[in-house]
Amino acid sequence: MFTFLATVNASKFTVAVGLISKEFKVSTTEAGYQVCFNVLLLGCGNLFWVPLMRVIGKRPVYLLSLPLLAAANIWSYKATSFNSLLAASIVSGFAASAGDATVPAVVADLSFVHQRGTVMMIFHMTLSCGFFIGPLINAYVVQYSSWRNECLWIAVVTFSLWAVAFFTVYESSYYHRDVNAIESSFGPKKSFTQLLSVTGGYNTEANFFVSVYNTVAAVAYPPVLWAGR
Repeated sequence: MFTFLATVNASKFTVAVGLISKEFKVSTTEAGYQVCFNVLLLGCGNLFWVPLMRVIGKRPVYLLSLPLLAAANIWSYKATSFNSLLAASIVSGFAASAGDATVPAVVADLSFVHQRGTVMMIFHMTLSCGFFIGPLINAYVVQYSSWRNECLWIAVVTFSLWAVAFFTVYESSYYHRDVNAIESSFGPKKSFTQLLSVTGGYNTEANFFVSVYNTVAAVAYPPVLWAGR
């Protein structure tokens, strides 16, 4: 659902370029900046979220990015100038990016190898649906209400998703990988309260800046370069 909302958020103004252009008295090309800078941050934001995830774990990343996405959409809803709206679009793109590249890492944590293809198919389907179904939903919102209410419904759904995630999305990063270790070395099963901790995935051996470097360095691999060109 977060992945779906991330791409809905990125495409929300594609159906409102003309209205934004008229309201803020800018050209349609400038109004299109609301979309292109959002999508730019949707990609580039992963250079922050993925390394952060490797240091503090997955659960804190989602619990931080979801309310940030909701708040950015409320900002867009209340924006009174073009520059303010553009800044809100940039922040919302950055927040939404946490629902993109971080997801395959969670799939790897929670799914057996033979299950990952199916789960990744669902991930890519929701990623695509946000770009294709999102504008359809928002077109009706714009037609029967206003472009500002596009931002409002995304904020409401995102806050609701954050409330659900707080109680249901547990930390999936574990650093005790020795499958041959004796059972007692893994400790007792965690209680529900312990599962809600935001420090369970903290990796004391990880370094944020080293993780950023490793993420960027991955582009040097031919398969990555070819797929991302």
